[in-house]
Amino acid sequence: MRANPLTKMITGFGAFALAGVMAATLMMPVPAHAATAAELQAQASATLDKLQALQDKLEAASAEYNDAVTAKEDAQKKIEEATGQITDL
Repeated sequence: MRANPLTKMITGFGAFALAGVMAATLMMPVPAHAATAAELQAQASATLDKLQALQDKLEAASAEYNDAVTAKEDAQKKIEEATGQITDL
């Protein structure tokens, strides 16, 4: 069955219109999440706070480590002294 010229014209126009809408949609800019300066400042501040907390933990751990090294050295000296006394006996 042959389509009449009016049906061909409407179908052709519809396809053309659909193609135009699709092309226009592709040309529209995609909305991006643009962070405001205040949001970026808040993120930076939160990151700085986390960094400071980690720095505090590092300093505490370093002090604890240094105390342990000192205690080990003191214990080693006592062991050496005791070993010397045992040898003398």
